[in-house]
This record gives sequence, C-alpha cells and structure tokens, in this order.
Amino acid sequence: MSDMKYNLNFENLCAILQLGEMIGAPEELTGGLLHRMYVLETSQGKYAVKALNPQIMNRPTAMQNIIKSEIIANIASKNVPALPAKQFNGTSVQQIDHQCYLIFDWVEGRSLKPNEISIFHCEKMGKIIADIHMTDFSVIGTDENGSNSLKVTDWSFYLQQGQLNDSMWINLVAETIEQLYDWNAKANNASKILASNTMI
Repeated sequence: MSDMKYNLNFENLCAILQLGEMIGAPEELTGGLLHRMYVLETSQGKYAVKALNPQIMNRPTAMQNIIKSEIIANIASKNVPALPAKQFNGTSVQQIDHQCYLIFDWVEGRSLKPNEISIFHCEKMGKIIADIHMTDFSVIGTDENGSNSLKVTDWSFYLQQGQLNDSMWINLVAETIEQLYDWNAKANNASKILASNTMI
C-alpha cells in the first residue's frame, strides 16, 4: 500500500481465491465514491469485486473498520436481505499483491427512480429498518478502550501542582474539588450506560 495507487490483478485474484477462469475483462461499475467496484465473470460464477482504495486503507483504523462492517453485515444478514462479502480463509478482506478486495456474489438488480417508488416499497424498507433495529448485535462486544478503562481524575494532584506553581486558578479548583469528583463520576457512569447502547 506504500505507493498509494490501485494495483489491480484480477487474474491473480481468481487464481489465489479459486474463483475460476476469467470470462472477458472485468467491467468497472459506476456509483462508488471511495472505492472501485467491478463485475467479474468466471467459469464458476459472477462476482461483484470491490477494490478498496489504497489511500483509504493506509489510514490506521481503516482495516479494522472494514472488518467490523463485515461482521455487522454478517449478523444483519440473518434477519434482513443483506449481502456480506464472501469469506476466504476465514476473512472477508482479501489482500493480494498489496491490494485489498471484498468479493460478493453477483445479484441482479436496478435502482428505482423516484417516480417508481410506491407505498409498497416504503413499507418494505420500513420493515427492513425495523428488522435491523431488532437484530441483536451484542456479540460484537465493546471497544477495548470502552467503559472498563474509565478513570477518576486525580483533582487533588492538579490542585497540589497548581499550588506549587502559584497558579491563578487554584482557588476555583479548591472551592469546587468535591463537585469535580462528583461530575467525573457522573460522566464515567453516563459513558458506561451509553456504551451498553451501541449504535451501528
């Protein structure tokens, strides 16, 4: 990923993942904003291949975010018509020749134009959204840096440091130190409650 450019090699992708022999050249699909999407037809099937943008993937949290999103898609797919990426060797993200891909089974479909959308479609979308809200994502767990790592700020230490340096704010801290500890405890408690209500 060091050169920050796409390094697409569909022949290698097909060989390593045993997708079959390519039939024609992959065709780039329009509509993507951050990554590139291709339709790939092989002797074994038809696939949608998302080539992940190397500039995006170079970000420290990008890979973990992609992995988490696929875990979420896999859980959701048990309740809604979601299509998670195919897994190979236990992972959704495939890294071949310094290029990351997500591989999906091809599904025929088309986008509806605004004048084609009816109450039936709205009801169907509403049902899917309701089913997503009813899905239990608790198996994902919380972040390692979540509520368990919350600490109480040592306000007394800061007050002592302020007194040693004859800081102008020491009287204000001295007058409100009990409140500072109380506010800190309340903030930590609120953080624990919020962490148990994960939004996806």
